[in-house]
Amino acid sequence: MPQQPNSFLNFQVRRADEGESVSGLIAFTAVRGKIVTHQLDADGNKILVLADGQRGFHLERDVVSEIPLENIVFQKDFIHPDLVNTDVSARKCQEVECEGADLIQLSGTGLISSSTPLNTALGVTQGKYRVKQSGDELQGYLRGVIPAIGDGDFRIMVEEVD
Repeated sequence: MPQQPNSFLNFQVRRADEGESVSGLIAFTAVRGKIVTHQLDADGNKILVLADGQRGFHLERDVVSEIPLENIVFQKDFIHPDLVNTDVSARKCQEVECEGADLIQLSGTGLISSSTPLNTALGVTQGKYRVKQSGDELQGYLRGVIPAIGDGDFRIMVEEVD
């Protein structure tokens, strides 16, 4: 039976937001939990893009270029990814846990480390959390740094703002 992708461990919703969600066409691969926003194309269709400075929504599944045959054959207990160039869903969350370089800015401007102070304001760059910078919309607050359970060095708990 196929293994769950690491993104299953790297991102967990602790408290969902029962309100806002978004669906739209996605044209790139991404991991579950990546933060996206939307824009309209020339025909008025919703397109999902990586959030960069603005608040966003978390992808509910990995987005891949193809689904391996063994994932289709052995469907039990497997969260199937979405495909590139299809409509996918993303949602607002109240509280999440995440880890790894795909979801956290680990170097450069706005880096988050295991010593980043609790209650630090967080923004988003290229679809991942970072320490909020001037011009960023507030995405949430760092509420905890805990040991990793996936492929990161540490895990963060984030309380998102309404």
